[in-house]
Amino acid sequence: MQESPLINDYCFREIKSNDKVGSFSLGDKTYQPLKTFLKDYAKDFHTNNITKTYVLAENKQSTKIVAYISLVCSEITLNTEQKPKKINLERYETFPAVKLARLAVDARYRKSGLGRLLMQAGIAIIQENIMPWVGCRYFLVDSKPNSLRFYEKYGFILLDHKENETSENPLLLLDMHTIR
Repeated sequence: MQESPLINDYCFREIKSNDKVGSFSLGDKTYQPLKTFLKDYAKDFHTNNITKTYVLAENKQSTKIVAYISLVCSEITLNTEQKPKKINLERYETFPAVKLARLAVDARYRKSGLGRLLMQAGIAIIQENIMPWVGCRYFLVDSKPNSLRFYEKYGFILLDHKENETSENPLLLLDMHTIR
């Protein structure tokens, strides 16, 4: 993916090997795994196609990361009631998806709309770069309970089964065919 133009004075692009991630702060220790991933794994996983990580840098020349999103291929198993309607899918149990593996905004930049920009970018990547070439019906996320409302604003719905509803990180899905 090419670097995009500045988005509200930030530059959205793929993570680079020289990006500075050490000062990335999430504040609450609950989110420490998100910082650990960015610091210790994101660059290597990106290079080796395990996950693709996209960042918001302060500007086009900056290597300071203020927010990031990681995406990975996935699939989801749906029961009959959850399957898409209007097409015959009786023989299919699993469906292709992209999973939002991680999304984080530096604590100093929260409430600035950067999470919204990352969600819009993630959806655009799926619509423009994946769906035209590869089967992909859903966008998935394992959410922290306190982030459920954030994802629901974008049309994600909680996959309704008992284990999921009581899970530490409940699974939400967005049917990409509902987005216009």
